[in-house]
Amino acid sequence: MVVMKMKFPFQKRVKLAQGLWLLSWCATVAGAITFTLGCILKTELRRRAEVMDNSDIHVVPNTLMIVGLASLGINYFSSKICQDALDAGRFPRWKKMLKPYFAVSCFFTVLMLLAVIMSFAMKGSLESSLKVGLRNGIRFYKDTDTPGRCFQKQNIDRLQMDFQCCGNNDFRDWFEVQWISNRYLDFSSKEVKDRIKSNVDGRYLLDGVPFSCCNPSSPRPCIQFHLTNNSAHYNYDYQTEELNIYLRGCREALVHYYMGLMNAIGAGVLSVFLLQASVLVSLRFLQTSMEAVAGNENTEIETEGYLLEKPLKETIMEYVEPVMKFFLLTNQVEEASGGKFTKTGRVEMEGDDCNFPPDSSDDHSQRGSVASSATLSRAQDVLIYLCGDSAVHLSVEGLGSVSVQELGRSVREALHIPESAQDAFAFWLSSPLLELQLKLRHQPYKLCRQWQDLLYRFTEASEEDISQDEPCLQYRRNVFYPKAKELQIDDEGVLRLLYEEARDRVLTGRYPCDPEHWTALGALSLALDEGTALDGQQFTTTIREKKLSSFLPVHVVMGSGGLFSTLRGKSSRQTGLEQNLLEEYRKISTFAGNSPEPTQLLHQYLNTCHTLPYYGCAFFVGEIDKPAQGILQRAKRKAVNVGICLEGVYVMDVKEKHVLLGLQFNELSWDHSYPEEQGDSHILWLEFDGDEDGTPVNKLLKIYSKQAELMSGFIEFCVELKSASEGGAAAEMDGEVSLSQQPAGPDGSSKNGRGGRRGVLHRQSSVLCSRVHSLNTISYVDNGKEIKRLKPKRAASFFTRQASTYSAVQVTESLEQS
Repeated sequence: MVVMKMKFPFQKRVKLAQGLWLLSWCATVAGAITFTLGCILKTELRRRAEVMDNSDIHVVPNTLMIVGLASLGINYFSSKICQDALDAGRFPRWKKMLKPYFAVSCFFTVLMLLAVIMSFAMKGSLESSLKVGLRNGIRFYKDTDTPGRCFQKQNIDRLQMDFQCCGNNDFRDWFEVQWISNRYLDFSSKEVKDRIKSNVDGRYLLDGVPFSCCNPSSPRPCIQFHLTNNSAHYNYDYQTEELNIYLRGCREALVHYYMGLMNAIGAGVLSVFLLQASVLVSLRFLQTSMEAVAGNENTEIETEGYLLEKPLKETIMEYVEPVMKFFLLTNQVEEASGGKFTKTGRVEMEGDDCNFPPDSSDDHSQRGSVASSATLSRAQDVLIYLCGDSAVHLSVEGLGSVSVQELGRSVREALHIPESAQDAFAFWLSSPLLELQLKLRHQPYKLCRQWQDLLYRFTEASEEDISQDEPCLQYRRNVFYPKAKELQIDDEGVLRLLYEEARDRVLTGRYPCDPEHWTALGALSLALDEGTALDGQQFTTTIREKKLSSFLPVHVVMGSGGLFSTLRGKSSRQTGLEQNLLEEYRKISTFAGNSPEPTQLLHQYLNTCHTLPYYGCAFFVGEIDKPAQGILQRAKRKAVNVGICLEGVYVMDVKEKHVLLGLQFNELSWDHSYPEEQGDSHILWLEFDGDEDGTPVNKLLKIYSKQAELMSGFIEFCVELKSASEGGAAAEMDGEVSLSQQPAGPDGSSKNGRGGRRGVLHRQSSVLCSRVHSLNTISYVDNGKEIKRLKPKRAASFFTRQASTYSAVQVTESLEQS
């Protein structure tokens, strides 16, 4: 999406180039002024360095000098670009340089803005530095014979006279230190002896100040000593009379001076920043409008200029990603002697050079070189990641040819998983772009090397994203493991692994939940983490420390409204969520007793998850058509997650976190179609029962996804597996349909059969309930005259049915948008 598009006729482009040339030279002068201001501030700070504890404040003048020099170069080149923009033949030579030029210019322009912000925000740092520095300066005032401190007295005296101040906070600071050197004290004097003896530290303290504190504008001769003794001076009262000395502390005076200087400089640099930003924005419009002229014989045509070709976030990432890629490459070179499956999925060989040469047989492959068989036959370190960011560290021989089955034995031994639960988990290769469950015969190392090819085949990601994406090897729940067997597990370690995965799915919204579900699950998580004995105060403290999003789904905690409504209602919403969570937690504490077994809480958590029909699903990404909202509105698509498990298929709204369609295998037919022309999509077709105005029809839902082939094969395998395990029970349930996945009504009857009219869907506020009315589906129509009831064998590919069983669908002739 182009940002800030504008039209530029030829005359307007010429005026823009001319005006920008003049503006660039003004910005060049402003850059020189910025550098000068930085030098002035640096000099002033160095003059008082002896009374500053640290040099943190110097970051402001240093930054100003850097951006001032950078501004000189940036704006000089800007003026040259503007000059060449007047000649369409010379401007193209800047094309390759403009992208890095804008990156550098934006960096230093932002740095200039940071310098302005720091010049206003460094008061606290300056004050703390002066507080310690002045305190030390006063303490070392008397050390005129000590190397390194010889000029301390002179500096403090000059400071107090120049800034008309006294002490650190005020003149009383001098009462707390001995500021007269022992060499100038008469130790035979009784007064001196008494003062030294009266002090615990043996210091000569008196209520007096140095001469530099005297105020020359006072009409009375300066009183330096016995400032608090009224009887020591004629007609004197220190509480009511001017003391003839400066009353303001030097820290206050210096902070006022330097902050005034920096604020003035900051205001000036802010003007320079606005000028610099104007130059960059104008130059960007000039560049984009001139690029449209390139290759055109008529250079006086009207062109379009814009500020950004993509949204701001994508533009920033376009510049940041090459830098990140460079640092990742540097890390790979530095760690070339190590090897393991990392969290990001990078396969590294420990103890060897694991640079893989490119595969010449595939244009898309960007992998490194194949390690030698001798290298892969050595013992290598492998990290197998579990849910919850923990990992199993293994040493594996022959990593290049080790299979999932062999690797699984080692992981089960390391995790002490009993033999009865060995089928509960499987290996997955996962990344933000694709998740694949591996079969026993698969070899993870080889699949990692083919990962980019899989991404090209099964995702819509860009080449740049694919080149940077790498999988990690995970040990997670097996999609084909029945829920019934899961309930029979008593091993706490196995239950803990299942719990961590289920919790992650709930918190991230992968498993949409109703309020009663997420509240119960959040309370159980809290009980498992903190026990069941928390009182109200401890509960509140725990929630504040760990955050509410550690126990409830993130989208629930943050809210789903706009920015304004989110900010306005965040506090009240979170308070209500905390109160509901506390009530549910107290129920658990009451029912569980004083010391519940962890396995009891884990079983309760998993049992609650089992009420979610899509628990244990493998998830795929896709898009569906949005229903048209008006005649003139263009067709749009909605991002969905497609969950497939042993029970059925579930289509979920990615944004709203609710189920759009839930179908058991006995309620659907499906097929996968390949793209016929360039630009077409892979489509997974789901056929299910519906009605239009009370008349039964067959509906089709199109799911656009490059993973449609994977989904189709996955459904077929689940159907075969379920049929084999249930002895063909799925085929006998052909007439039973339940789109909403809800139990029958209170009377025990169900009106969702194929022969009767479908009952009203209940609990539409529930995220578990299908929302068929919000889907843009296709209904079967025969020749446009009447609706034809088609009864294919369920859980089968309806496009491949025989004519006697199923009539083939002609998309162009017999399908009509519902």
